[in-house]
Amino acid sequence: MTVLPNKKSEQSKKVQVEEMFNQISPKYDLLNHLLSANIDKLWRKKA
Repeated sequence: MTVLPNKKSEQSKKVQVEEMFNQISPKYDLLNHLLSANIDKLWRKKA
């Protein structure tokens, strides 16, 4: 997946970052579960 700079000048940087995070987070969570063999769930409980 290629992430290009957001050309929407009317949007604040905060909104752009929120949108990017919302697009990435589901895939990140899945990979985190797989690569850590679900140990990340234990880490989250302890954090």
